[in-house]
Amino acid sequence: MVADNRIWKWYQRHNNAVDSVLDIACGAVPGAGLVIGPMKLMMAHWRDKDEIVMEEKHEEVEKVLQEIKPVLGEIVEEIEELQSFTCANSQEKRIAVIEQEKAIIEEIQKITPQLSQSIVCSVSRLQKKKTLGLHYELGELIGKGGQAEVRRGRNLVAGRAIALKLFPKELTEDIVAIENLKQEYGLLVEKLVHENIVQYRDLSLDEESSRYFVVMDLIEGENLRKKIMERRKQGFPLEEVVEILMPVARALDFAHEREIVHRDLKPENVMIRKSDGKVYLTDFGLASEIRTTLSRKPGLTVDISGTLPYMAPEQYLGRKVDGKTDNWALGVMIYEMVEGIHPFQGTTLEHYKMLVCDLEPEAPDKMTPSSWHILQGLLKKDRKARPEKAQEVLQDLLVKKTIAQVNKPAVLEVSKPVQANKPVKIETKPVFQGPQGWNPGEWQECWKGEYIDFTLDTWTRKTWQEQSNLSKAYRKWYAEQKVMSEEKTMSKGGIAIEMCLVPPGKFNMGSPDTEAGRYDNEKKHRVLISRGYYMAKYEVTRGQWQAVMGNNPSSFPKAGKNAPVEQVSWDDCQAFLGKVSMELPTEAQWEYACRSGVSYMTYQGDVSDPGSMAWYSSNSGSCTHDVGCKDVNAWGMYDMLGNVYEWCRDWKADYAVEDVQDPVGVHVGSHRVCRGGSWSHSARHCRAANRDNDSPGDRYNYLGFRLCAK
Repeated sequence: MVADNRIWKWYQRHNNAVDSVLDIACGAVPGAGLVIGPMKLMMAHWRDKDEIVMEEKHEEVEKVLQEIKPVLGEIVEEIEELQSFTCANSQEKRIAVIEQEKAIIEEIQKITPQLSQSIVCSVSRLQKKKTLGLHYELGELIGKGGQAEVRRGRNLVAGRAIALKLFPKELTEDIVAIENLKQEYGLLVEKLVHENIVQYRDLSLDEESSRYFVVMDLIEGENLRKKIMERRKQGFPLEEVVEILMPVARALDFAHEREIVHRDLKPENVMIRKSDGKVYLTDFGLASEIRTTLSRKPGLTVDISGTLPYMAPEQYLGRKVDGKTDNWALGVMIYEMVEGIHPFQGTTLEHYKMLVCDLEPEAPDKMTPSSWHILQGLLKKDRKARPEKAQEVLQDLLVKKTIAQVNKPAVLEVSKPVQANKPVKIETKPVFQGPQGWNPGEWQECWKGEYIDFTLDTWTRKTWQEQSNLSKAYRKWYAEQKVMSEEKTMSKGGIAIEMCLVPPGKFNMGSPDTEAGRYDNEKKHRVLISRGYYMAKYEVTRGQWQAVMGNNPSSFPKAGKNAPVEQVSWDDCQAFLGKVSMELPTEAQWEYACRSGVSYMTYQGDVSDPGSMAWYSSNSGSCTHDVGCKDVNAWGMYDMLGNVYEWCRDWKADYAVEDVQDPVGVHVGSHRVCRGGSWSHSARHCRAANRDNDSPGDRYNYLGFRLCAK
C-alpha cells in the first residue's frame, strides 16, 4: 500500500505543533510510543522519498493521523501563531511554551479523551497477534520483494515456527492466475521434495485480508547475499565457492530432471542455516506465476522474468527458458563470489540487456585459465550450448586430473648419448592411482569419477570378505584424495562424538526377493549417495544424553553410561540435535552406512545368526549393552545392527519406483522410520534392509538413535 501523500503533507506542515500536543495529551497513555514514535520516523522517511510503500504498522499509524487531524486542526493553528513557539529550537522548549499558555492547555485537556481513544485503539490493534487462515500466527517481517513479503510465523496447532509468504491482493482478483498457482503449488509439493530445497507446507487464502499465502519451512540463518557483502571485493576461494554452491547445484539438477525451472536464482534465494551451515534453495516456482500475473495489472511495474543482474539472454529476449537458464545464473554467482565483483555492471534494464546479450564478461583475475574456460560454459549466450548438469560443472572446476589422465601411459623424455638434442619418448606401463588392493580394470569399471558403483556385477559377485576389504581401501583412498579424515572426533554441545567418514557411492537399497526373512516393503532399487558424510561410530549413549539434556530417560537401571540411550522419541531427539547442531541420517544414508559397501544381508554376509555383530533377542539377556562390544563394519561403525533400533529422518513411505539420488522421503506422514533391529527383536530384524517405523512421539526401551553430519 502506498502512503496517502495528503495526510503526510499536512503533518509535514504542522509536525512540530502536532508532536507537541500529542506529547502533552498522550504522554501518559500506555503504549502511546508504539504509535507516536513510528509516526515521527515515518515523517522523516517521507521527507526523503516523497512517497513510501507501507507495511502493516505504517498503515495503522497513517490511520491514526487521519483520525486526529480534524480534532487538532484549530488548536494546531493557534499554537503556530505563538512567536515564542516558532522560535523554539527543541521539542522540550516548544512544550514549555505551550504549558505557559493556560487557554491552550485547557483546550488540549478537552480533546485529550478523544486523542487518547484513537491512540489506545491503535495500540490495541498493533499488539493483537494477527493470524492467517485458521491456525497460523503472523510474526515479524523477514523480507520483501516485488511479488510478496515473507514473515516469520507459527503453526498454532503444531507449535512450530514457520515462514509465511504473503502475495499481493491483486493476485486474488485474477481467477485464472489463482488456478494456475494452485496447480503449480501441487506440482511443486509432489515433485520438489529435496533436502536442499525449502519445502512448501500449505497454500491458503486469508479471508480477512483477501490475500493468498504459502506456508514454508523456516530456515534460521542468513542468505548468501549477506555472506557475499561481508567479503565485499575480497572474494571467496574457488574451493569454498564450490562447497557452498554444490547443494544448490544438486537441488537445481533434481528440479531440472523433473522439468521444473527456478527462473530467479540469485544469492538472495540461497539460505545458509545458522545451526549447521546447511544450504537451502528457496523461492522455487511460484514467483514466476505471480510475476506474470502482476505484469498484466495496469499501473503495476514488475520484473516479469527474474532479477536483472542474474537473468540469462533468453529471459531478456522473451524466449523459451529451461534448466540451462538457471545454470546461467549459477555461473554469474560463481563469478561474483570468486572475483568479488559482478560480471555485468549494468545500471538500467537496457544497459543490462546489452551487456548480457551482446558482450562477454572480462576474464576473472582470481581464477585459473582452465577454471575460467569451464565457467564460460555456463555463460554461453546460446542456451543450448550450456552444460545441462550443474553438479558436473562444479566438480570439473576442482578436478585436477580426470580418470583418463590418471591411467594414461606415462611419457618419459630421455636423451640418447650420441644425439643429445633429440629427446626420445619411452612409454612406460601405466601407474595405477586407485585404492590399494584393487584390480585396475575393476577399479576403472566401478569408479564413476566422483563415486563407486556398488551395484555392478563386477562388485556384487565378490564374497562379502572381498567387498569389505576393498570397501575399506576405497574409503582410505577417498579420504586421501579429498584431504579428509577417515575418523574424527567432533566436540558438540559439551560432548565428544567419534565420527566415521562415509564416502559417496551407488548401492542396491532394499533386499532381493530371495533374501531370507525379507518383508514386502524392502523393494530393491538403486540409490546414489552423491556426497560423502560422517556417521557416528556409536549409538548415542546414556552418558552423552545426560550431559546434553540433563536427564536420563533410559529403562535399564543396571546399564552403564556407555549403553545406548533409549526411551527417546523422534521428537525428543530433535531437541538433542538442536543442542549439538547435528542431524539424524536419512533412511538411505543409514542403510548405505550400515552396508559399508557390502551387498549381502548383513555386513558379514548372509547369516542366520548375527550374534558376532549384534545384540538381539537370542543373546542380549533382555537388555541393552555397552556400545562397541560387537564386530565393527568396514567403515568403522559399531552396533549398526542390534542393541537399539535407530531413528531416521524420513517419514514412513513406500520406496520410489525408480532409481533415485540422495532421497529424503516424503514431506508429510504419520510415522518416522527406524532401522537396525534391537536387543528385543529376532535375527530377522537385524538385516541391513529391514525397515520399521514408529510414531514421532513414541518412546520404547528398544529405540535410540545415531548422529550424522556433513
